Amino acid sequence: MQFLKSILPSFPLLGKELVEQAGRKRTYVIRVILLMFFAAIGLASCFHFYTFPGWRSGYSVALGGWPSYIGTQMFYSVVYCQFFAVLACLPAIMGGVISGEKERNTLELLFLTRMRPYQIILQKYLSRIIPMLSFLLIGLPILAVAYSMGGVGSDQLSQIAVMTIVSMFEIGAYSIMFSACFSTTAAAVTASYLLTALQFLIIYFLVLEQKGRFVSVPR
Repeated sequence: MQFLKSILPSFPLLGKELVEQAGRKRTYVIRVILLMFFAAIGLASCFHFYTFPGWRSGYSVALGGWPSYIGTQMFYSVVYCQFFAVLACLPAIMGGVISGEKERNTLELLFLTRMRPYQIILQKYLSRIIPMLSFLLIGLPILAVAYSMGGVGSDQLSQIAVMTIVSMFEIGAYSIMFSACFSTTAAAVTASYLLTALQFLIIYFLVLEQKGRFVSVPR
């Protein structure tokens, strides 16, 4: 906490944006909705595991049977929800960071400060990336449960984590680029979603390919 207090004065715009977002009710509404999604995935997977007839008779998870397969299904369900949260929410919350200043005629006031243009862009960018990262952290407990059930390797976990974070930074980067290029928020958000839809298809087929490589459905 002391570290954050010492860092935020060096980034005044970032601190201002984070404080404003913390005071908005929709920030916590989004977190509650994502938490409910992840909780529903966990409860559905646990119910599926409980109704599996083999677990009562000492069925070994190490054999790679249904319990480990349930863990794999839980893992990829959470991953899909995290990707959907990034692809659906980030262009909307990032698309108006610069164009919104233009519409309110406050961008010139930022240029009058001692901050350089790249500092303004960087702090605006981080002010949306940090909350989005906190949204993704909500799914960590469910991922831990899925990992403990078997069927998911540490290499898969690291690959998915890197893919999610890189995708988040990439979507945020071109979303703020569109926000700086277009004069209206609607145009910036629309362009961001069009490019995001293309990236969603690419990521979906990549994850589907990885799932086919690592998952073998028992017969």
